[in-house]
Amino acid sequence: LTHPPCISLDSESLQKEWRNQCEWSLDGQEWSDCQHFASDPSANYPHLAEEPEVIIRSKETIKVKEGECCFNLLYDFKVELFGRIVVPIFKSGEKDVPKLYVGESMAEVSNEDASNHEQSTELGLEKSSGNGQQIFITKNCVAFRYARIVFDWNEENGNNTFPSLYCRATFRPVQYKGAMACSDQTLTRIWHHSAYTLCLCMNDFILDGMKRDRLPWAGDLIVSLLSNAFVFADKKIVAKTLTVLGRAGISESHINGFADYSLLWIICHDFYQLYFGDHGFLRREWSRIKQAIDILIGSCKDNGFLSAGQNNIFIDWVKVFDKTVPLQIIWWKALGCASALAKRMKVSSLAESWFNLQGRVKEMILDMYWNQNGSGILLSRHANILAAAWGFPFPDKEYVAQALLGETIMPHTGTPYMKIFECLALSRLGHSCESVQRMQQYWGGMLDCGATTFWEAYEPSETTDAASSFYDRPFGRSMCHAWGAGPCHFIPEALFQIQPTSDGWKTWDCCCSSVPKMIDFMYLTIPTPYGDIELELTKTVFSIKVPDGATMNLEGKNYLGPTKVQR
Repeated sequence: LTHPPCISLDSESLQKEWRNQCEWSLDGQEWSDCQHFASDPSANYPHLAEEPEVIIRSKETIKVKEGECCFNLLYDFKVELFGRIVVPIFKSGEKDVPKLYVGESMAEVSNEDASNHEQSTELGLEKSSGNGQQIFITKNCVAFRYARIVFDWNEENGNNTFPSLYCRATFRPVQYKGAMACSDQTLTRIWHHSAYTLCLCMNDFILDGMKRDRLPWAGDLIVSLLSNAFVFADKKIVAKTLTVLGRAGISESHINGFADYSLLWIICHDFYQLYFGDHGFLRREWSRIKQAIDILIGSCKDNGFLSAGQNNIFIDWVKVFDKTVPLQIIWWKALGCASALAKRMKVSSLAESWFNLQGRVKEMILDMYWNQNGSGILLSRHANILAAAWGFPFPDKEYVAQALLGETIMPHTGTPYMKIFECLALSRLGHSCESVQRMQQYWGGMLDCGATTFWEAYEPSETTDAASSFYDRPFGRSMCHAWGAGPCHFIPEALFQIQPTSDGWKTWDCCCSSVPKMIDFMYLTIPTPYGDIELELTKTVFSIKVPDGATMNLEGKNYLGPTKVQR
């Protein structure tokens, strides 16, 4: 099927009768509840609906070069966009189509070597008028900030004005439900640019990047799921992304081809329940989750460690290092999440079995890799980062914290994906001030390079021109990548330790004693299924609103909403 089926019900009685009874299935075995939409005779059927478009015009036009009968014009839209570019132009020749170049950077838009183009910018004629104006449009959506057109103009036509190029930008129709502003302008900018990065990457699913690959990846989801909860609270797109990632199962190959991504998919299911509380979705997907865990356990060694070849483990974009130990940390976390999912499904035997296996894995990690005189867990920065971020019971947490604060454990993180885990690790080890500073340096460094969305990878020592390069391709790097949106959830947690402790924010934690002194004021809004959490911090006042039906634990004392707590 090109599109999922759609059934229109004209009878009100049928609508009421079917609302809670209608299910759909692709194979006649796995059944899911249907989605219901209000009838609108003037609109397209919901399964054929496309994302809404917004007309956005360029903010600056630069004449790059003018030949005898040729213009070469550069357009700066000042922000990353995703959509179709429209080129209205006066011309007389039917065969002469303007050439369009796009780029997420100045270097990319200036490139004319077709072998280095990352996107198709082929133009099609959309409309032609009698006065000689023709309107061209890209046949495909493109991700870009800059656009450049090269075109001929006819002197006899008498019209050689610059074309008013614009973009039919595509956005998912979501509301910014979360908000943040504080006295530190860099921190505020990072939060807002992170939210916009995620917004662009939200389409039918949460995609990894907008230039490429435009696909769901479990590594991006583990970060974007949490940021989505703090900004958009769009649970539908998370459920769809989890569904499509796990639909094929892992009997033949791992999710996205990596063993750690199969584990992250399980962890994402637990996080989804914690932040969104969608137990109906869990019941629907439970058989697939259980099957995946059974397959993973079946591939374990006698000691409980997960077995996987180095080529089937991702972890991070860094040079060759032993990925086995970080994989076992993720396996330890996934088993804990699997046990929590089984508890929700009231399958106590599985919950206990998986919990016990998690305990065995923990003991094996400590027995084999803990090195009190060296660097924590083996010589792996990534293993220490993931373990600390997920609450692994270290014998000495401060020892690990000092190792991460220093430069003794290599290699360094290679992506915003792993860098946000590093910042979370430091925060959860009691170093919130240092964690925020590290986050500011890294994401602020991208802003200093002119970023309007956050990138797939970033190395502070890189030159601006080299920042576009990846995969041995000069413009292969995605400059708008979902796993760069981590600060949206990191900032509230690092500063106030705000996070849910039971499904759907029924209960949640907060702390007002760990805010760095560099923050003079801060205002936060966090959406939850019970309503908004609203926080205000100044030099003299701390106040936080607890929505109706939720309970906040503030430094050991519970507050049942609706209430407003002030200190």
